[in-house]
Amino acid sequence: MVKFLILSAAFLLCAGCGNGNAGKQGSGSPLSEEISKSIDVENVARVNIINGSSGDIIKITDLDKIKSIMQFSGQLKAVRTENGQATGWLYAFEYEDINGAAIKVTFAGENSSVGEEKFNIICNSDELKKFVEQISE
Repeated sequence: MVKFLILSAAFLLCAGCGNGNAGKQGSGSPLSEEISKSIDVENVARVNIINGSSGDIIKITDLDKIKSIMQFSGQLKAVRTENGQATGWLYAFEYEDINGAAIKVTFAGENSSVGEEKFNIICNSDELKKFVEQISE
């Protein structure tokens, strides 16, 4: 039973991090907090989701979907890093508020970015793909 509990705890620690950074999950800040430094997160008017593989853009203006995106962003941790430019990325989310202020978040594991700032955004890539599929329906 103890072995099961230890394995379960280890799985839960790793489930949210697609890039092997389980120890960093508790540090950093919610991604939505980093986004709020550039735009009014309470009044987001549009989110463009760009697929890093295909270049396809999903334009989201539905307020319920935007609310879901902001809630999802609040569940992710962003840990400031000094890593270099992302050479390949899964998705980029471009957030724009009602005043026209905008910020781009690029999901590239340890080479992610929020605007011009570099972060390790702790996010399971399969969960991100699944979320984007659900939100684009």
